[in-house]
Amino acid sequence: MCKVIFPFMPRRCVLAGFCMLLIFLVLPKFAQATHNRAGEITYTHVQGLTYEVVITTYTKASALADRPWLFLTWGDEVGNQLDSLSRELPIVVMPGDIQKNVYRGTHTYGGPGIYPLTVEDPNRNEGVLNMTGSVDTPFAIQSLLIIDPQAGNNNSVQLLNPATENACLNQTWIHNPAAHDPDGDVLTYSLVPSRGFGGEFIPTYIYPDEVSAASDVFSIDEATGDVTWNTPQIAGEYNVAIRIEEWREVGGILRKVGEVTRDLQIDVQLCDNQPPEIAAMGDTCVLAGESLTFNVFASDPDGDGVTLSAVGGALSEVAHPATFASVGAGNGVFSWSPECAEVRAQPYQVVFKAQDVGNAIPLVDLETRQITVISPPVTQLVVDPVGYDMSVTWQPNE
Repeated sequence: MCKVIFPFMPRRCVLAGFCMLLIFLVLPKFAQATHNRAGEITYTHVQGLTYEVVITTYTKASALADRPWLFLTWGDEVGNQLDSLSRELPIVVMPGDIQKNVYRGTHTYGGPGIYPLTVEDPNRNEGVLNMTGSVDTPFAIQSLLIIDPQAGNNNSVQLLNPATENACLNQTWIHNPAAHDPDGDVLTYSLVPSRGFGGEFIPTYIYPDEVSAASDVFSIDEATGDVTWNTPQIAGEYNVAIRIEEWREVGGILRKVGEVTRDLQIDVQLCDNQPPEIAAMGDTCVLAGESLTFNVFASDPDGDGVTLSAVGGALSEVAHPATFASVGAGNGVFSWSPECAEVRAQPYQVVFKAQDVGNAIPLVDLETRQITVISPPVTQLVVDPVGYDMSVTWQPNE
């Protein structure tokens, strides 16, 4: 697994490390276990060198441990290196005993650079199978905020699909973070080791399919972000990390302009259930000003009921959003009428989710579809010779 190394990375703040050490020493083990299910750090450009940073974590709602605040290191050497960000209210409790926590802060940097945004939260759950000493290892997440004047201002991706999918032995598990880039940058996806002390990769980390000698495969689609485990062989808890990198063309060359990593927990259990199946769909395109409508079908091999839902930038992050409605058991309709404001080079990603009902451990299937919005052609094109030149006139579509 490749690791991207950047030159001139700002060194970490000694104060931040000292404060985190105090937390580890003072907190007893039962208070340290956070039961984090997932987490990521995202950011939005405000103005100039000022950015708003959002920490999002998904934790076990019934756990005794709770975090009304989290420490964040901003990654620069000037000003306040370590901030205590308080949790926003109200707290959202989701199905499956999952609590969504949001922490928000604003920071102004001194100039261009590559700034690692890092959060450490003691500790990971005991007995995570794909690392050693997990109970003594912090849950750490990190994103890269890159200020590059040549590339222009950048907003990180927003992850629209919570990491809540369950896993059963010998059944395919799938997750997609549904990353939306508001700037329309090129996105690539990869698997990286989880992070621990100091935000560094955990040295004893192995990928889930390396725990068992069986021929299971844990992989990611570099273009869509679909993470698939076919199939879990040993029950227990696993931690994985998905890196989403943003690339932008600068001077004819793709340049990295940002990075967000989601760390998530997979709890594999022994259960008598098979996941539903969504009928495969290919990628498609639509002209701005026209409509795109199609059905999404899902079924369940056990005969269970199926609920359908959809997430993606086209549904929530654009001026003229799409809609998705369930019209019957295992049947949904997607409809979108984008306008010129939605035209961009990169496609919009929509993640459709089918989840079975009536099971103690519900399972899901995902289908990811890329939709490209194309600018409509010009009309009334007229070409007239004028001496040695040609006069071209047309009526633009509006």
